[in-house]
Amino acid sequence: MYEKKKERKRKLGVMREVDGFLKQCSKTAFLYFTGSRPMTQAGFELCVEEMIQLNYTSLYSAFSEKYPEMLEHFNLQADELEKRGREAGLPEAVKQQMWDRILENIGEK
Repeated sequence: MYEKKKERKRKLGVMREVDGFLKQCSKTAFLYFTGSRPMTQAGFELCVEEMIQLNYTSLYSAFSEKYPEMLEHFNLQADELEKRGREAGLPEAVKQQMWDRILENIGEK
C-alpha cells in the first residue's frame, strides 16, 4: 500500500514538472516532447538541454528512462568530450569544476 502511494506521489510530481516544462520550453522542444515531431537524437538532446537549463531534474530522469538508447548515445558523446579534454591537458581542478557544474545542473550533487 505504501509503495502505491509513493509511486502515485512521484507521478504527480513529474506531472507538475511536465506542465511547468511545457509552459517554459522552446516551441521546438515542445513539439518533440509532446510527440508532434518524431523523437530524434537532436530532439532528445534539445529536450534534455532545456530540462537542465530550466531545472526540471525529476523530469529529466523520467524522460531519459523513456529513451534509453538516446541517453546512451548522449552519454557516449559526453565521454568523448571528456576524453578530448584529457588529451588537451586541462588541469584537474578545471575538469572537476566542469563536472561539478554538470552534476549540479542535473541535480545529482
